[in-house]
Amino acid sequence: MTFDGKPWAEPAGLAFSADGQRMLISVSKGSTFGAAKAEGAILSVAADGTVDAKPVAEGFARPMGIARAPASFGAYAGQLFVTDGGKMEIPVPMTQPLVADGKVYRVTAEGTLHLVASGFINPVGVEFVNNVLWVTDINGDFIAGKRELPDGFIVEISAR
Repeated sequence: MTFDGKPWAEPAGLAFSADGQRMLISVSKGSTFGAAKAEGAILSVAADGTVDAKPVAEGFARPMGIARAPASFGAYAGQLFVTDGGKMEIPVPMTQPLVADGKVYRVTAEGTLHLVASGFINPVGVEFVNNVLWVTDINGDFIAGKRELPDGFIVEISAR
């Protein structure tokens, strides 16, 4: 499968189905760079490269990292957690603050999105370590926008 923008592009995150038989990829419809509205989804891909016609989940702006909650993560065990970078702001001058429209969602088995956290700038990575969800945010540290600031951060989120 090639994610060439017809209709899906910009694969960013990778995870696997609960049974390990399908690859899950976060994608956007068209390009998120300079687009007025990004339409992101999580797609399911078989070992032969066949992409399911119906996305696993839709409704993201710019989905990035994907991680499956471990069995020890309480009521959310087995659910997907996805970072959503919001609208890509390129270019943005170094003196202009970035919009805090990034989010983290959890996705139920039925594909429903539930907001977990908001206020991120450009969340990218997500991983479970020792029963804690770790989220990386590059903030304004990206070369394409000519910012090149080492100002990213990491947040941890625990199950309650």
